[in-house]
Amino acid sequence: MTPRLKDRLCLVTGASVEENVANIGVTGTNTPFLEQTAEEWAEVYRINVISCFLAIKYAGRHMTAQGYGSIILTSSAASLRANAFSGTGVRVNAVLPGLVETQLTRSVFEDARARGVTHKLGHVTPMKRPGRAEETAAAFLASDDSSYVDGQLLSVDGGVSSTHPYGRIALPK
Repeated sequence: MTPRLKDRLCLVTGASVEENVANIGVTGTNTPFLEQTAEEWAEVYRINVISCFLAIKYAGRHMTAQGYGSIILTSSAASLRANAFSGTGVRVNAVLPGLVETQLTRSVFEDARARGVTHKLGHVTPMKRPGRAEETAAAFLASDDSSYVDGQLLSVDGGVSSTHPYGRIALPK
């Protein structure tokens, strides 16, 4: 891992690594799934999965040595690695965000603003709005207030996950 990448992945305070938020991801190309090449898939996998592995690996070494830390991923199955840090004082959790304006989704929000339909963003959530980055629970998971939270997949999606499989959300007309 290069020092530049390490600096981007870890919040370093003095000589300790207290939090590691691996909020990295791409959606890939616009190529239909059945037409995607192995190279396109490999690039998405490299960015979305291997980057998180590296973040956990390098930050986890420091956290294990110091006896505390919090690793937070925005991923669907990232917390399955929590048992790798059992007994070390390091916690691993994943945030499953709904529609939140980030670098990954910025074009969706910009397009909605340009077309004058921002009121429709988030309309499929029970909260009837998109989320904000500060609402995604990463700050809570990095804090001591969540010191007993480990190995969890935390849906922060405006209630969308609570509607499956039975819920039905009325779309605006």
